[in-house]
Amino acid sequence: MVDAINWDEKERMLLDLGEVKGCFKRCLEPLMNVMGDQAAVPVQTLADKWTMLVNGKPWDLLCDRIWHPRFSPDGRLTALVQLDDQWALAVDGVLSEERFDFIWNPKTSPDGAHIAALVKKDNRHTVLVDGKTWQHNYISIRDYALDHQGNVAATVQVEPLAEADIDKFFQGTWSVVYNDVLWQNKYINAYTPVIGPDGRTVSAEVRTDRLDYTIAIDDRAWSTKYECVWEQAHHPKTNAVVAPALHSGGWSMASNDGFIWDKKYAQLWHPKFSPDGTRLAVIASPTFGRWTIAVDDQPWKATFGDVVLDPVFGADSRHVAVVVKDNERWSVAVDGTVWGDTFDMCWDPVISPDGATTLAKVEKGGRYAIAINGRTGGQSFDGLWSPLFSPDKKSVLVKCREGDRFYTRVVGIGELLS
Repeated sequence: MVDAINWDEKERMLLDLGEVKGCFKRCLEPLMNVMGDQAAVPVQTLADKWTMLVNGKPWDLLCDRIWHPRFSPDGRLTALVQLDDQWALAVDGVLSEERFDFIWNPKTSPDGAHIAALVKKDNRHTVLVDGKTWQHNYISIRDYALDHQGNVAATVQVEPLAEADIDKFFQGTWSVVYNDVLWQNKYINAYTPVIGPDGRTVSAEVRTDRLDYTIAIDDRAWSTKYECVWEQAHHPKTNAVVAPALHSGGWSMASNDGFIWDKKYAQLWHPKFSPDGTRLAVIASPTFGRWTIAVDDQPWKATFGDVVLDPVFGADSRHVAVVVKDNERWSVAVDGTVWGDTFDMCWDPVISPDGATTLAKVEKGGRYAIAINGRTGGQSFDGLWSPLFSPDKKSVLVKCREGDRFYTRVVGIGELLS
């Protein structure tokens, strides 16, 4: 998406919210897209209808309610909308053909080419993918995944369960469906489906007995069972599946043939492979009440008492950055080194292609700024969105709000620090 940005356009004003407020009964929270060329805001007309205003121009669509507006990575604007007590998905103001009793949890593929959501109709649940619902529907749907090819995997309840029917519960009432094809096996519980990079392999956390948990891949459970497992990850090159697993009072990383790490931890969460697959980073608790990142079974020396969020790898796979919180203050740690400054809030860091610079949106004293390797300059804003590096790494795309005006600016890194 960076290639689609006009880096020669130094400033562009997208929306004046002051003018919008004078024309509509009510305005909700505005949003901006990744490329910084669109700003949108849900607005209520004087006739009590809702629509989306994009760069000052309203959709032709008028509806009773608008919920969860989001820009997809390719710049399309999606929203969940209600008309005459039914719900639909709107994409750039165009409604899906079908209407539903309810619709929720919309997702887009990494490039934005595919859009999906969960839907409910006549008390049955299914998936809407690129405007079409699956042929089959289910009692309930818990989680689902959408990949870059538009494939969808979901955990679904396939057997009805009467209240307090323990026997049937332990026989298994949940399974996984992939592109509308149901796995044959039933599990006591199934969680968090993940689609592998090949677009064909699907894994999920499953509960096979009262105290037994493991990972199932294409409906075949690992032979080793654990006291608990958490969300798994697929290797980007080999498609091998790894997951945090609990055994004998400690957590470690497991694969199909058992543990692949030697150390045990008080907890492990959210594994993530580097883009080239050579490194594996996990949120880790080396001792109870302290959190850090472990990379290839080597925990960082710095630990944090409040929060450690998901690790972010740079494009070159060499660097890992993460948002951390300790003693009620937020900051960013890069490769185990914590920024010197702390903030009221931090957002996901962005690592430059060469790995030399890390940016993050930060908040301090009710103002927002871009921190560069832990430093903030004199520029701050009333609102701010995630920054982007230019291809030459010398400039940053700043998407900001000053008062009621929403701007996109291309700013040199030195200017941000001045």
